Amino acid sequence: MKPERYQLHSILCATLAIAALQILSQPVWIFNGIGVDSWLYHGYFLSLRSHLVAFASTYYGTRLGWILPGHIVYSLLSPLYANSALRLFVYAVTLISLVTHAYRWYGRKCAWMAGMLLCAYGDFLCELGTDYVDGMVVAYASLCLEELGAAALAIRENRTAWHRMAIAGAAMAAVVHSNLAAFVFVLFLGSWFLSKVGWRGLRYVPSAMLGSVALTVLLGLSSVSVGGPFLFFAPSISWALRAVGQPNAAAHPILEWLPSAWWLITLFVVSTLGLIRLARLTPSERSLYLGDLALPASILVFWVALLNLDNPQLEYPYYTSYSIPLLFVCVATLLAPVVDELPAFLFLGLPLLALFIGLLPHTTALPPVALWVTGALIVALVVGEFLKSK
Repeated sequence: MKPERYQLHSILCATLAIAALQILSQPVWIFNGIGVDSWLYHGYFLSLRSHLVAFASTYYGTRLGWILPGHIVYSLLSPLYANSALRLFVYAVTLISLVTHAYRWYGRKCAWMAGMLLCAYGDFLCELGTDYVDGMVVAYASLCLEELGAAALAIRENRTAWHRMAIAGAAMAAVVHSNLAAFVFVLFLGSWFLSKVGWRGLRYVPSAMLGSVALTVLLGLSSVSVGGPFLFFAPSISWALRAVGQPNAAAHPILEWLPSAWWLITLFVVSTLGLIRLARLTPSERSLYLGDLALPASILVFWVALLNLDNPQLEYPYYTSYSIPLLFVCVATLLAPVVDELPAFLFLGLPLLALFIGLLPHTTALPPVALWVTGALIVALVVGEFLKSK
């Protein structure tokens, strides 16, 4: 085994061990909380055929990218074990994808630090702990990002990237077939890819489309096999078209929810730091890191614009959690220049922090505590670099 591959595998094993300890200790947050939708998808996991019939005209059953993995796991294991296995599956896909991406682009230490910050990020852990679609959307988007990153490096080195782009396309299709609203990732991840390889990356679009079509056909055949339609996604598209221009009952005046919107803190802080860092780079450096550092700010501006259209993406944590892969890329980019100078105790202390946050006894205590601790750590690590460079 090559030394660099051994290093990557060691980091992955260590981070996955933290994830396994967090999940297998059965903390309260891995069980569904309050919310009708989470329990509705739980019903699909337990009785797929009957739910496809009962909710045939709704968009719920179109989200096969999430429903099918859940149904398979619950078909193989008893409910308690299936719940833990499903959480660990989503966690592992996300962690392996993002840590591998950070390792390829920024090296061993940055991959370790960024991976541990992800394990300690309360918003991420909370999204893993429900049967709503957001955790799986984050996992598929992370896989898409990792494959796009591998393809970009291959293109830069004049190696073939068709297979990587096909996998990326399939992962993006899985994102969309878990929640049509996450289609926005096509825009942001595609822009990131082009920022790394330029317009020559467009010649790989057919490969990505082929992967997307292949995954969609596979899901369609799976739908038919359990009594659903081949065009399983049609109700989602119909619902989205009907919703255009209509008042959204889920949208509320901004002053009613913004003061308590804790889930926006990290997104705002990382977006601001990314833009500050971008402004301090030389023009040549800026062209290299524009895609990495501007991602969180870009999606934040996009969601703010949607507020004017009664689209409440920022109003609910399970929508803004979709930004986690973009946050990860920006944080890894911010950490890369300073990671070699960080004290050794941080590399040892972060796993303990992740375990502490993951094992907090009450679900309601998890998001604010974990968010503030992780946010403070990110700010301390990154702002120190700016102050020192003056």
